[in-house]
Amino acid sequence: MSITKKYIFYSLILCFIFGFTHHLSAQSKEPKVYSGHYQPYYEPTPEISVFYSVKKHSLTQDYEIIITNRGEVIVSENNYYDKPKVYNAKLSEAELNTLADFILKTDIFQFKDEYVADKDFIDSDGERLKIRIGNRTKQIVISAVTGPSRIRAIINKLEEIRQRMIKPVEDATL
Repeated sequence: MSITKKYIFYSLILCFIFGFTHHLSAQSKEPKVYSGHYQPYYEPTPEISVFYSVKKHSLTQDYEIIITNRGEVIVSENNYYDKPKVYNAKLSEAELNTLADFILKTDIFQFKDEYVADKDFIDSDGERLKIRIGNRTKQIVISAVTGPSRIRAIINKLEEIRQRMIKPVEDATL
């Protein structure tokens, strides 16, 4: 083979390798779309973080729930009669996605910022809910009223997570 033919041959091989690796890297940057009836396409869940705080006149019901976009859950309870308690847990990716989907379906951003009957009691008797989804944030204050049922449904989901964390799992063999 002459030098010119070798040069062309190796150039073609390098172009092929470069093009193939470029194609593979471009494929990994795009969300994967699966074809077929058994592999549905899932939209990536936006980043979500939740903060929920409860303060009640009874001295035993002050607590906060924090859920980060990585699924880390922190529950901080302040009981007048005991030392403050902090519980840590982690939600699985599926649980975090289910919570995010549930919150998005409630259309949280359409609600008012306050559901308050008496502004004097907000700090001593009320609930605060702050949700960040993507680059949007919604803060809702609820005091002395129940608020809309869809907001209450979100709070109930957060309460379920809290209850799983603070109550020990009983041994199934007993």
